[in-house]
Amino acid sequence: METNNFDMLSIFKVIFDKRKFILSVCIIASLVAVIFTAIKKPIYKAETAFFVANPLVADRANVYQFNNAFILDHFAEEKDVDKVMAIANGAIMRDTFIASMQLDAHYNLNLQDPKSFNELHATIQRNFTIKRTENTNLEVSFKDQDPVFAAQCANQIAQIIADLYQAHYNQTRLSIHKTLSEKVLALDQEIKTMSDSLAVLRTKTGVYDLIAPNRKNTVQGTIHSNGSANFANDLEALQNIEAIKDQLVMDRANTATLLNQFATATTLKEIPLIKIISKAYTPTKSTDLGFVVNIVVAILLALFFSAVLVVLQHTVKQIAKP
Repeated sequence: METNNFDMLSIFKVIFDKRKFILSVCIIASLVAVIFTAIKKPIYKAETAFFVANPLVADRANVYQFNNAFILDHFAEEKDVDKVMAIANGAIMRDTFIASMQLDAHYNLNLQDPKSFNELHATIQRNFTIKRTENTNLEVSFKDQDPVFAAQCANQIAQIIADLYQAHYNQTRLSIHKTLSEKVLALDQEIKTMSDSLAVLRTKTGVYDLIAPNRKNTVQGTIHSNGSANFANDLEALQNIEAIKDQLVMDRANTATLLNQFATATTLKEIPLIKIISKAYTPTKSTDLGFVVNIVVAILLALFFSAVLVVLQHTVKQIAKP
């Protein structure tokens, strides 16, 4: 039986016979590469790096260690770094970045147009990258045709990420602080109400001794009836109200202590959770491959595809023969 085998020798023969065509394709490809490299504006990439601190460092339980002090790792765990990565790749970060750097004007896009808006976000996602390093740090880079602008953007992105991450924890503390503030005001009102009631009862009964059961310095044996039929009931009410007021005063003191503690680390400048360790400077070299590399790559690609083309053409002709 006769089989049509296509060995390597015949392949090279076909390629050699079509060498002029392949050479012309390579020349055209190299010229295209030269023209493309000449007219294309260079792209510059600026980089900055930072590490993430353990958010527990700023927790009030660790800031105010009254009893048991313990060693706390100041560097964040992987789950905390994951939160930073999520913030960095989120739309809120991009929106803040667009507003702070006026990227709509830089890229000549209209934020009021949904298509332009989405295009601007896509452009940022293409030019911006954030990645972990082997030292558990994070590196931020931004690419642009303007090297100065690229460095400014990289530094701005790092600062925005730091502010958003810090604000995440600060907002939680502020919410608790607000709740505690409202609780202190409510306790003040209750204490005032108890004080007014005590003043009325003391005037009515003529009893000015401290008679609350939880007071150690209660004066005994000096309370005399004022002759009123309701004296006993008024005395019991006075004692109960005084006990309630004492408890409210202690609750108010404890709540005020917590209020002062949660007031710590509620601004962006207090106990920063992200530390910039490498600032982005204006890059001097572009990320482009350059004339030589572009030409070599173009020639190799043209050589490969033109050779494949001539071999396929020859194979089709062989198959088409009767």
